Amino acid sequence: MNVKRLAWTLAFPVLVLVAPDVRAQSAVRPHLVDEAVVEGDRYFSEADFVRAQAAFERAYRRTGSLVAGLKSARCLVRLGRLLEAAERYEQIISAEVKVRAADTDPASARQDAAVELQQLFPRIPRINITVVGADPRSVAVALNGVRTTSPPPSSGVPVNPGRYLVTGQLGARTLESYVDVGEGDVGAVSLEFAPSPEVRDAGKQPPGPERSSLGGVRLAGVVTFGVGVASLVTGSFIGWNALRDESSLAERCPQHRCPARLQSEVDAYEAKKLMALVGVGAGGVLILSGAMLYLAGPSSDAPRVGAYVAPQGAGVWGAF
Repeated sequence: MNVKRLAWTLAFPVLVLVAPDVRAQSAVRPHLVDEAVVEGDRYFSEADFVRAQAAFERAYRRTGSLVAGLKSARCLVRLGRLLEAAERYEQIISAEVKVRAADTDPASARQDAAVELQQLFPRIPRINITVVGADPRSVAVALNGVRTTSPPPSSGVPVNPGRYLVTGQLGARTLESYVDVGEGDVGAVSLEFAPSPEVRDAGKQPPGPERSSLGGVRLAGVVTFGVGVASLVTGSFIGWNALRDESSLAERCPQHRCPARLQSEVDAYEAKKLMALVGVGAGGVLILSGAMLYLAGPSSDAPRVGAYVAPQGAGVWGAF
């Protein structure tokens, strides 16, 4: 009993000295919060949102003033830190409504926070990340080095405006892609992982007879040859018609002098003769050029090529 009484006797003066300091700190705290809010309002009016946010943040963390928290969120919005602003708005909305030393109307602060949060949501950009060639759950995705959920949400990853390095890591393989997003933007990134050599080999069929395809040079030669054949056949057909017209005119034009009434037939005959010469000549040149191109190209399976002539026109066909 004597020991306890001695301890209380020694502790009582200390408690008496400390108690006024505690009461003084409690009494001065609202004053400090008011000063921080006034300081933040001054910086906010000067568009110095960094210092304004720091002042409002001090006031909010000291007493939980909803008004200071609301003003802090507004500074975060102007600084482009939309995600942090949305989080602060949600804290204010979910906070208990009670009168605080620095709040005159906390319910109004909550209502303003709810309205401003709804206006902020459409401004928050998102990045849609698609994983191709691998199980999205097994790919570690990160934005600027910060891991996201795997697989990434189908609605997109909400981010602040800016430039992002999107990385996807699957085992020892890492893919990277940059994307820039502004307010309200929806960026898209595709991480395409090629199958590993083991997977590719497992999916291959047993080797069988292969048929090589035509190279570019030989293909050009085949097409040129076919066009030449068509031109040659068309020119020959027109020339044959011109010969028939010539025989008919020879019977009606003695000594190669035709009356004026046959002038239109003479003109048609001359035109057919010219078209026949051009068609046969061009066809021969194209056939020769096609053959040279085909022979100059690499060896390949011989294609099937043909030409046709019809009353509606002429053309070339081929199977390669």
